Amino acid sequence: MATRGERLDTLTTACDTISSRAQLTPASQSSSGFAFFVRTGDSDATPTSVLKLAKIDEDEPAASEIYRTALPSEATALRNLAVEATMLRRLAETAVPVPPVISRVTESGSDLPPHILMEHIDGTVLSETDDSLSTAQRKRVIEQLGRYLAFVHETFSFDRFGELEVIDDELRVTDGTHRWQEQFDVEIDRAIARLEETPLADLAPPAQEWYHDRRSDLNHQFESTVIHTDLNPLNVLVSEADEPEITALVDWEDIMAGPPDLQVTIAVTLLDRQLTDLDPSTIRAPFVSGYRSIRNLPTGYEQRSELYELRQWLQAFSNLQPDLDTTDGRGAAVDRYARAAFEEIVGT
Repeated sequence: MATRGERLDTLTTACDTISSRAQLTPASQSSSGFAFFVRTGDSDATPTSVLKLAKIDEDEPAASEIYRTALPSEATALRNLAVEATMLRRLAETAVPVPPVISRVTESGSDLPPHILMEHIDGTVLSETDDSLSTAQRKRVIEQLGRYLAFVHETFSFDRFGELEVIDDELRVTDGTHRWQEQFDVEIDRAIARLEETPLADLAPPAQEWYHDRRSDLNHQFESTVIHTDLNPLNVLVSEADEPEITALVDWEDIMAGPPDLQVTIAVTLLDRQLTDLDPSTIRAPFVSGYRSIRNLPTGYEQRSELYELRQWLQAFSNLQPDLDTTDGRGAAVDRYARAAFEEIVGT
């Protein structure tokens, strides 16, 4: 198998806009692959594009001391890359701000490693605007976010719920269900099974019981659309101005086909975790207002939000390492935070 460096060499020699390995500055590394900022010249510090690669070798990212690293298979990494490239191409035709795609290879077997090369968009990640934007300015950004996601939901419609893949250059649900309650049952059962292998295993039975008592709230006819499942403040770029604007929404590899009101809970929960000086109601109100300026949310979304909050809690804490020491240090802090958050959900 070619090494990571050898495959990067193949890519950098073949892409017209990248003439040297020295132009690549590592930007991030995740279980799905690697991202690099690309500069126009060796001495130019301003990136002009971003190179995103699927997982290209067997070297695992450094495992978190708390969360288990779950590397996808090469097939999963390729699927995620194809999904993101297709989403970016489709959203570029709408009002939603995303990085334009310059080139892409999303299947194995090419001379080039699978990749997306996209334009670099100027902006500050929303989580780093505490000192530069006021509360009112950030609420303005959150309202914009609600509007843009409403445009996303206006653009995509599916006949089922579940994971998305690219077939014939189109996003499709290839293994899902027509009933949202069934899909949600599968997600919750899998997450609770993982929770049973963690130091929070004692919370698995009450989580299962609470969910069972409330799951009938999901027995409703929903439309199915694209849901960005990792819409955290690191994936929202904004301009720092008197009237700040969202310049790009990024990282579309983690999407699914689901009901639109799930997006409200995902966005509010992830924004709340990082914008710690804003309370959830301060986030939810402008987000929902922005969304409703474009389209309506399904009836009864407020009562389902607690079920969706349980989903987000399980997503965050069901991958804790089984041998995590919860008696001291960061492990103890995570344990306290997780239990307090769980009590807040099931105690309402």
